[in-house]
Amino acid sequence: MVAARLIGPSLVVLSIVLILSPRTYSISQSDALLKLKRSFANSQALESWVPSSDPCSNEASWVGVVCYNGIVTGLRLGKMSLSGKIDVDALTEIAGLRSLSFVNNSFSGPIPEFNRLGALKAIYLSGNQFSGEIPADYFSDMGSLKKLWLSHNKFTGTIPSSAAHLTHLMELHLENNEFSGAIPSIDVPTLVSLDLSNNQLEGKIPPSLSKFNASSFEGNSGLCGEKLGKECPKAVEQPPLYQIQLALEDRALIVVQLMISTMVQQAAGKKSSS
Repeated sequence: MVAARLIGPSLVVLSIVLILSPRTYSISQSDALLKLKRSFANSQALESWVPSSDPCSNEASWVGVVCYNGIVTGLRLGKMSLSGKIDVDALTEIAGLRSLSFVNNSFSGPIPEFNRLGALKAIYLSGNQFSGEIPADYFSDMGSLKKLWLSHNKFTGTIPSSAAHLTHLMELHLENNEFSGAIPSIDVPTLVSLDLSNNQLEGKIPPSLSKFNASSFEGNSGLCGEKLGKECPKAVEQPPLYQIQLALEDRALIVVQLMISTMVQQAAGKKSSS
């Protein structure tokens, strides 16, 4: 139902865009899906994906494939015991693709290059074993993205700064990973669902996220702020540079004076002994 609500609006416009699009696709959408299937391990759940058949057929549609007027617009492949590689090259051949769901499978390794699919509106990868850092600019060319679910994986590093600039973002779920560092300032009015809990984030919660409950941030011992009832440590004020220079000069002067005094005492001692 989530995917259906997501891809329902504006599909008439999508059909027009696809007709007028100057890009040519080297293989049909059914061949692209079969290519994608071959990249999976344990693909028994996709037995309905067979050659010489239509993935959007009313009589025998392919499991997990969402269509509109014969156009593949989404993939809902959750809880299918899939693993292996997700062939993004195959996905790029599906012109109308707007939503991807691979939730609760056994995929692992770095996040696939879904950022090559700039028209995606939703990505659901929760409940896998994806790991590693996500490049800061990963989402820079994904301006249409509205829903991003990466929860319950093993992602590390900082939250990609480009995610904070997704102007249509409505849902951002990154809970139960190993993200660290500060939370970027996400000032997106459309954002209505946020969960960053159970990571390794630290620092002050940005004011732009103050509308969300404390539960969105819990499980991050390094976070602070009024929302969590935990006062942030005050920053230590650094003295101006000129004051630091004066202090160093004063210390140098003291050292020189001590050296001179020592030399004078030594010289006086030698005279008295002679």
